[in-house]
Amino acid sequence: MFNIVLDAMKGIFIHSDSECVMQTPRKCLETHTDVIFVCGGIMSFCYVPNQNKWYQLKDMMLEHQDHDVVQFRDKVYIFSPRNDKCRQRHVAGYYMSSIDSWGTLLIQIVSI
Repeated sequence: MFNIVLDAMKGIFIHSDSECVMQTPRKCLETHTDVIFVCGGIMSFCYVPNQNKWYQLKDMMLEHQDHDVVQFRDKVYIFSPRNDKCRQRHVAGYYMSSIDSWGTLLIQIVSI
């Protein structure tokens, strides 16, 4: 084991083109992956263009229609108006890709 570490350190500090091997970073070090997110009803999918593949995600907790989708940081938010006369409450679902899970928020809009 010591020899493997020593050889790796030599490769870093005594650099030559013939010894240089490019490795992809570990998955946990990836900053992001471009995807196309599609949802409706309780179903959601994402398309990963660099893999040319569609993935079905876990079903959403709430059914969404006439919704808006926003991505912010590591979450995808889905906003749907409630059936209120004044439309002052909204239900938001959010997807966390890091743990493949959905959550919900109730948003109350207050006029000042």
